[in-house]
Amino acid sequence: MPKELEHATALLAQHGAAKAHFLLAFAQQAAAETHYQPQVLGGILHYLPRALAAYDAQAARAIQAATQRAAADERTWHERYLEWRQHELRRLRAALPPAKLAALEDTTRARLVAEGTAPCTLAFSVRFAVDEVLDAQAGLLSFEAWRQTQEGCR
Repeated sequence: MPKELEHATALLAQHGAAKAHFLLAFAQQAAAETHYQPQVLGGILHYLPRALAAYDAQAARAIQAATQRAAADERTWHERYLEWRQHELRRLRAALPPAKLAALEDTTRARLVAEGTAPCTLAFSVRFAVDEVLDAQAGLLSFEAWRQTQEGCR
């Protein structure tokens, strides 16, 4: 069967073991559907274009699924970080003496008004800016640093 060995060697060399194995499984299923019973490897090579297309489609679906899982995991990490950060900011606000927090908010409000912040966003802008000051003063971890600490605990 030198011809069969030649076909198998060429198939492996050109497409690799994974695709060659996929061709065998694909051809077995396709042949069964039409009641075709190939006797030699050359008898299934006509399935190769369809098998390669199916292999590529399957690989693309697997990549897409992995990409979607990774994106979902990343969103989960970001959500957990934001929850942690908000908790820390609430803790920092609660630890400040009320007069000091009020002074910080008043100073921030005056600066934002002078910068032309729209009145409808002023309360949110003050809250956000004060949070940024508290974050900087406390040295809260960035997302990347926080994530490393969380992954280190696993």
